[in-house]
Amino acid sequence: GWRAVARALRAHQWVKNVLVFIPLVLAHRWLEFDRLAATVLAAVAFSLTASAVYVLNDLCDLENDRQHPTKRRRPFAAGHLPISAGFALIPLLVAASATLALFALPATATAILAFYLVLTTLYSFWIKGIPALDVAVLAVLYTLRILAGGAAAQVAISPWLLALSLFGFTSLALVKRYAELARKPAGDDTLVSGRGYQRQDLPVILGMGLATGNMLALVMALYLHSPEVARLYRQPGWLWPVCGAFVFWTLWLWLTAHRGQTTVEDPVVFALRDPATWGVVAFTAFLMWMAY
Repeated sequence: GWRAVARALRAHQWVKNVLVFIPLVLAHRWLEFDRLAATVLAAVAFSLTASAVYVLNDLCDLENDRQHPTKRRRPFAAGHLPISAGFALIPLLVAASATLALFALPATATAILAFYLVLTTLYSFWIKGIPALDVAVLAVLYTLRILAGGAAAQVAISPWLLALSLFGFTSLALVKRYAELARKPAGDDTLVSGRGYQRQDLPVILGMGLATGNMLALVMALYLHSPEVARLYRQPGWLWPVCGAFVFWTLWLWLTAHRGQTTVEDPVVFALRDPATWGVVAFTAFLMWMAY
């Protein structure tokens, strides 16, 4: 029943849309009601659109999901929801999201949402099977949430924030691929179902993931020398330990992936549930407050 529908919509994934609020928070404008309300509406629109694409992806991946050790429990793959329900949900979700965006969001935010829908649909049908391009597109899809948040709240987005987002989410996307491949038995060099990777790619993915993750600290260090920091913070020296926090977080994330402790289906959700990640977030927030 409704529980199966909620699982098909992957309502727990809506937590990712907290990314929409990042531009508002970093611009120190979160107490302005109009901007906050527009950001909330943008998060709701992204949640509806993302759920539509999740349903579409599950319908397209039925055979692959039924062969997967965990994805076979998804509602459509397990037969808990009829296929017809999926075809009914997709247009309803897209229509609700489009209505909300057209009547309540700025044109730029609506355009970003439309581009997100197109790109994520292309990802479901074609891009996810192309090695390297798939992780790059995943990073872009997460970054689009940040761009939409800035457009909805009508605050400028720093190129430093975009760089942090692209590097960070590329590393997270590579964690997902690494975890999928690590589950395969040693010596099994067949392609992961529906993907373009083999188990022999593990060392390459590990290297790329660590490199892109540690770029977070480099970008942060360069950002601390930019004029923007002096404009937003009175004591920017407090922000330097954030670089070390980013290095720790990257190493921790990849160590847990190497040990097989990372959630295969979604490392972003794993990160949001991980106490070490929350510790880094709290530490960073404290330093930002002290610098402000």
